[in-house]
Amino acid sequence: LALVSTGDAVVPSTDVAVVSALRERSVSRLDVNPALDLELTLGIIERAGRTRAPAAAHAFDLVRAFFAAVAAEAAKQRGLRQGIRRLKGRS
Repeated sequence: LALVSTGDAVVPSTDVAVVSALRERSVSRLDVNPALDLELTLGIIERAGRTRAPAAAHAFDLVRAFFAAVAAEAAKQRGLRQGIRRLKGRS
């Protein structure tokens, strides 16, 4: 992120990595065709046969909530950008 924010670099990234920077408008999303599709897989491992501790269950819930919030914000940011493009096309 430092490379992008201090120069004119273009780099691929996941929504999770740049959601704050996009919100602050210190970076901007480029329309690329075909769209870059980066799949992020996150997992928490646990030992087989062990009972999950309440703290671990809470950690699962926090991680899921965080990624759901990031996905929702990224979708909102994309929707705003598409709306701006449509408005510019009308003028």
